Amino acid sequence: MNVLIVSVSKKSAQLLSKTIQRLSQQPDNIDIVVGRDDFLNYLNNNEDPELIFNVCDDEVEDLFSIYSKKQVSSALVFFARNDRHMASSFLFNTLYFYTAEASIEDVKFCFDKYSTYFKEKSEVSYVKDLQKLTHLLAEKDKEYKKRFMVKIGNVIRSVNVQDIAYFFSHERINYLVKFNGKKFPIDNSLDEVEELLDPEVFFRANRQFMINIDSIAEIHPYFKGRVKLNLEPNQASELVISAEKSRSFKDWLDE
Repeated sequence: MNVLIVSVSKKSAQLLSKTIQRLSQQPDNIDIVVGRDDFLNYLNNNEDPELIFNVCDDEVEDLFSIYSKKQVSSALVFFARNDRHMASSFLFNTLYFYTAEASIEDVKFCFDKYSTYFKEKSEVSYVKDLQKLTHLLAEKDKEYKKRFMVKIGNVIRSVNVQDIAYFFSHERINYLVKFNGKKFPIDNSLDEVEELLDPEVFFRANRQFMINIDSIAEIHPYFKGRVKLNLEPNQASELVISAEKSRSFKDWLDE
């Protein structure tokens, strides 16, 4: 299990991390982010962890805003100063809402509650594998998109998929980048693009990037089992593949 601690202060996050480390059964990994910007950066560059502890004090509404937009699949636990936002928290995947500092009993309860919901892990995994197989069979005869229509001002152009190095998202606008370096905004979301393209050629590296295998210039090992990529043409922002997704990325490279 991967756990993320989100906090407005590094000290509070470290205290909670130490409490978690006192449990007899440890999660596989504990990450800490402090502040809104670091949290958004984490969500954009990592797979959703199984459990997120939010040490939010009076910043509950800021976190609600992020969870509303990002649609995080993780189970959530909130530690706040009062219960003013308790009811609203259960609009998300909330396991529990506390109005006190985290004790080891509270933390253990959250892990036990999570385990109760997902105790049939092998069955869930089997269902996911079956769904993946069904999806692959359905895609066997699928026709993939060959061109994207782009518009610059009053000019409309058609871009062949084989000329596209990668797609990326920046400030809620999605772009395609050709191998010659030219960039065009597109109307499709990256989720839609992922469904339209051949998965043997294109890979969804993270929430921000969908890459053509021929666009990869360099691959570097990164912290905690992650992978960092440099693309050609050069991408404007850092591209990091999470530890969990790096396994499927390496399988994709080695097909």
